[in-house]
Order: sequence, then structure tokens, then C-alpha cells
Amino acid sequence: AVVWGIRRMKGYLEGYPFTVLTDHQSLRWLQRLEAPTGRLARWLFELQQYDVEVKYRRGILNRVADALSRPPASCAATPLRCRWYRRLLEEVNREPEQHPDYRIENGRLLRHVLHSLDFKEHPADQQWKECVPREQRATVIRRYHDAPTAGHLGIAKTIARLAERFYWPGMFREIANYVRTCQNCQAHKVDQTAPAGALHATDIQRPWEHVTVDLVGPLPRSRQGHTWLFVMQDRFTKWVELAPLRQATAKNTTKAITERVILRHGRPDIVLSDNGTQFTSAAFTERLQEFGIKHRTAPVYAPQCNPVERTNRTIKTMISQFVENDHRAWDDHLPALQFAFNTAVHDATGYSPAYLNHGRELTAPHPAEIPLAAADEPSET
Repeated sequence: AVVWGIRRMKGYLEGYPFTVLTDHQSLRWLQRLEAPTGRLARWLFELQQYDVEVKYRRGILNRVADALSRPPASCAATPLRCRWYRRLLEEVNREPEQHPDYRIENGRLLRHVLHSLDFKEHPADQQWKECVPREQRATVIRRYHDAPTAGHLGIAKTIARLAERFYWPGMFREIANYVRTCQNCQAHKVDQTAPAGALHATDIQRPWEHVTVDLVGPLPRSRQGHTWLFVMQDRFTKWVELAPLRQATAKNTTKAITERVILRHGRPDIVLSDNGTQFTSAAFTERLQEFGIKHRTAPVYAPQCNPVERTNRTIKTMISQFVENDHRAWDDHLPALQFAFNTAVHDATGYSPAYLNHGRELTAPHPAEIPLAAADEPSET
């Protein structure tokens, strides 16, 4: 520490005598060492270019340096100033029977909420949402919108994700304003409004019956050597599987379908792709036929007929918002971004792909609990 400090102050100390006061008594022994070796010799040689005197001072007397070396631990809890939250916390504590829709668990205020966002049959304990005071709302929204496991998705998806766990008055409007003014989203997203056309629904009866696939790339070569992203999506649940590839070949794509779809979710009846050479090759078609899978291709001049094309735009937007300046790290974020997409409510179904695929919502891997201040802290208006 002494050597580091002298290096930092070199411009002020060179050519002047100075004294180092320290509670590390062994430093005085260093100056009297007769045959230093290794690192001690290098330190002593560096100190000899200065006119320095090392004096010992007991730690109890060396208060300035000792205080700086022992910074107090900062409290992670934010003082509660939200009048709505504090008032309810006090009233529920005092008269819980007068507030049947509220309860307190481990110092946290919960409210019984049945949102009209969906008609899923939640267990009774999942209908209790944590109330969030004003001081914590921006942090909560940021965690559920900005994190890689949230994916910077849109207003409806962010509202649905937060409404699963939290409640506060006017939360939908506040979340919408946050997402609408997110600088990252404004920089990377474009208007997705398309003109109306003649559409008809495809009759799909079960999950993983009909799978659409497509390649995104070539992308900047990652540190793992990946240059392509292979996207596979179930048309029933909208679940996606993202597989980075080093080369866009029929062998690599069929291997990804085998490992990510067939061995994980079961054999689909139909795989829909575009007319890329990887998909129209005999090797790709024959491999699917070995599994008893029918291969269909989208019209040559209408690639938008492949539903995964719209998913590709969403995935590319999500990736671009997290690579920043390190474009070779795009594949590092794929597991988190896949989780974000699959746990967000899909516009076409009104449910998350995870819920339709597993029959339950998946718990986010990042910590979502916000430390709150103790209930007996003084309030401010």
C-alpha cells in the first residue's frame, strides 16, 4: 500500500523529504533488511529514489488513514417516504381485519390481486402481489425491462411480467411511460405496423406439431467462432430455441433441430423454412424424412409467410441492445434472451410461451426482491 501510494503521488514527492506514518510496523524492518530478494528487493529499490522516512504510529492514533481504510458499509435499504405505502403498512399492522385484501409477510406489504390480463388459475399464494413504494418502482421496472432476462420487450409484455409479482396504484401507466421513453428501445426498434392483407389461420392442434425455422446472419464472428444464429419456433406455443452456428450448413441445422427440438420437445409433424440452400438441399430433406417429418417451404417471393421472420426481428433487436461495443459477444447473451422471449406474454396468444409449453410460469434467475426500509423509520412528506 505504501509503494502504491508513493507511486500515485510521485509528482508531488520527488525531490522533497517526506515522512510516511503507518501502523504497519514491519515496514520499518524493510528499510533495514540487508539482503532483500524478489519482490521485497524491487520495492526497496523503488523507495530508495525518494527521501522518505517511515515512522510507526499505532492504529488507534493513526485515525485519518485508519478511517479511510475502514469505510462504513452502506445500507442497501431505501428509506420509505411513500405516504401510500407507509399508511397502509401502519393500518394493516394495527387493524388487519379491516383490510382483508392486504397482509404483511416478513415486513413486506402484500395485496390480493386478480388481474384481468389472463384467466390462468393461479394458486392462492400467487394471487398475493408485493406492494411497491414509490422509491422502489423505477428499480423494479428497470430490472424487469432492461435486464438480459427481460430483453427490452414492449409495453404489454413488460406490464404482464411485472403484474405477475407486484402491485402499486397506476402501475400500468407508469410502466408504459418507462418503456415508451426507454432510450435503448427508441434507438433499436422500428415501427412494426404493417398494412392489412388477406390472411388465414393455420389449424394447429398441439404444441410442437408445426415448427418454423430460419437463419439469421452472417453475424460478426464471435469469440466461439459463431457467425450464424439458427432460430426454431413452435407455432402453437410460440416457444423459441436459439442455436449459434459456426457455419450455415444442412448438417449443422439438422443437428440443431435434433438436439433442440426433437430430443427436447418431441418430433414435430411439419418443419417450415424458407428456400435457402441449407434447407432445400437433399441432406436436409432426407434427414427430416428419417424422423418422419414433412418439410415445407415458404413461397419464394413471400418470405413473410414464414412466421419466424417476425420473431427474427425481435431477436435481432434484443441482441443489438446488449452487445454494446463488443459485437463479438453476441452469442454470450443468447440463453438469457431466449429466456426473456419465452417468459414474456406473446401478442398472438395472450400467454407466455413458457406457460403454454410447461403449464406454469418460469421464475426469473435474477434477484427481483427489492430491499425495503424498516417500518419504524421516520416518514417524510
